[in-house]
Formats: sequence, C-alpha cells, structure tokens
Amino acid sequence: MWANAYAARNRVHCEDSRLTGTLKAVDIPLTAFLPSSDDYDSLKDRMRVIVTRILAHHLPFFRHHSVVDRHVRHRYSSESAATSELVRSAVICCKEK
Repeated sequence: MWANAYAARNRVHCEDSRLTGTLKAVDIPLTAFLPSSDDYDSLKDRMRVIVTRILAHHLPFFRHHSVVDRHVRHRYSSESAATSELVRSAVICCKEK
C-alpha cells in the first residue's frame, strides 16, 4: 500500500508523441517494422557498453579503466539523470502519526 503513497513527476517531455490517427494494417509498409541502419547503430552502441561491462566484471584490468561506460546513452539521458521530484498521492486516506 505504501508503494502508492508517492508518485514521481515525469522528467521527460512527451507531448510530441501523441497519436494523430489510426491506420489500417494494410496501409503500414513492411519496412516500418524492419530495423533501419540507425537501429543497427544503436544496437551496436548498446552491445559495446554491455560487453565492456562484462569484461570489467570478469577481468580486473578493466575494472577501473576509463573505457568502461556505466550507462547506456539514449536521447533522454540528461533528463533521466536528474533526481525525481516525488509528489504525494491521494491514495492513502488515513491519519499520519
């Protein structure tokens, strides 16, 4: 029950992601579902980070080396790095002690 006592304000601006309409499945090109070259580049970058983490975990030489990234970068990395602002939820209706 205490898990619902607080909520975090959204740090990532998402207003531009609204759906503008509905499409029929036959109107969506097959290429919309296939990975693009940007998708492959992003996958390669994420795999590089994960492999360097695995190497650093198993090989002592890499543990304190500057090559190891501790975070997979994405377009909302800076917003996600900020501390969340917690707001009180109205779910709890009992008296506080």
